[in-house]
Parts: sequence; structure tokens; C-alpha cells
Amino acid sequence: MYVTLNLDQFDINNIFTSEKTKNNIMNHSDFYRLYFSNDEMVMNGVYLNFNLKNVTIEKYFNKIKCCYDESIYNSQIINKIVDIEKSIVDKCDDINSKSCYRIDEQMSHKYIKIFDQNKLKLGHYNNLSILLKISGIWSSNKTEQYGLTFRFFINH
Repeated sequence: MYVTLNLDQFDINNIFTSEKTKNNIMNHSDFYRLYFSNDEMVMNGVYLNFNLKNVTIEKYFNKIKCCYDESIYNSQIINKIVDIEKSIVDKCDDINSKSCYRIDEQMSHKYIKIFDQNKLKLGHYNNLSILLKISGIWSSNKTEQYGLTFRFFINH
């Protein structure tokens, strides 16, 4: 069980980063862990809960993707998520690299990749609760880019 924030509870002023460490996932890169801290709690990472309507879960090669329509409701949610990504990445502009917005890039294709969930049933859903876990920021020395480390999960 995770303590999550609704999108409206996110405040960029509550985001802090750790010192740079070696990235164990990407070669020739660094990692900065994100923390969310307010008067009530400190979270290791940022956990955002949101709903999308009228979605289809389908297998995409060896992955799962959640395709969504461009309804006004979904568009507002997606815009908030993209704004959150940009605010976090832009806050870390002291990293001497070019910013990269991978969540925005993914969502521009009208789907999100779901982290492996074996019990997830494929098909259409009228309303689906989704968790976005933002762990930190990666910075590649090789490509001179940086962006968020994140995963999407379905809330059961």
C-alpha cells in the first residue's frame, strides 16, 4: 500500500532531490532520488493517483499499454501530469544537460505503458485508477540529457 497524492495536492515547493549517485540502471549516468516533504510527511519519491475514463488495456509486444480517448476529462488529467513532469524537470535545471520529458512524449501518443501486472485483465474500462510513481531524475553523461524516472501502475 502506498500513500498517494491526488494531482491537485502536488506542490513543486515540496520537492527535494538527493545528492547525485551512480545510476545502476543506465550506463554513464547519474541518479538523483526525489523526495516529497510537507508539514505532515516525507515520501521517498512522488506517488500520484489519478483516474482515466474510457480506456482500453491491451498487450503491446511483451508490455501492457493503457490507451485512452481524448475526452475533455482525460485531457485535463493528462495536462496536469505533463505540467507536473515539466515543473519537476525544470526545477532541476542546474543539471548541465538538456531536459527530456518522457512522460509527455509517451502521453502524446494517447497511451501509457503499464509496469508489468500479471493479474490485469485486458479489455475496455469505463473508469480506471492509475498510480504514477516518480522515483527520481536520471542524467546521462553520454547523451547530455536528463529526465524523470517513473512507472505507471493500475490501482486495484
